[in-house]
Amino acid sequence: MSVESHLKYVIKGTSWVAEVDDQIIGFLCAELVARDLHIWEMAVRQEWQGKGIGRRLMKTAIEHARRHRFRAVTLTTFREVPWNEPFYRSLGFEIIDTEEMEPRLEMILHAEIQHGFQRGLRCAMRLLVLPTHEKDA
Repeated sequence: MSVESHLKYVIKGTSWVAEVDDQIIGFLCAELVARDLHIWEMAVRQEWQGKGIGRRLMKTAIEHARRHRFRAVTLTTFREVPWNEPFYRSLGFEIIDTEEMEPRLEMILHAEIQHGFQRGLRCAMRLLVLPTHEKDA
């Protein structure tokens, strides 16, 4: 992610970093889209992977969405890479079926195909964070 792109999320207040000894070891960038917080990118330095850094970044973003009464947290990811779709499932995310997918997520997946990802390797996922009785309020 370019510095300019990252700065856009910092200004919006939807970028979080993990630091150790003043060194950034991971980050997550997201954006409010309609009533959802969409995760655009999360990365953890290789030597820090598997230590819970990504999980803490995701939980921070999810809590941000809950506090601000967003409807859901969404993202796109690789289906079968162990630290992607299965990781997000462990946090409560579910794959969005094609017939339930919002046009914005369809557009993101289509753009990923246009950038070289093979159709079917990626999926859109969602974690509902607003209680059911409040979703349509």
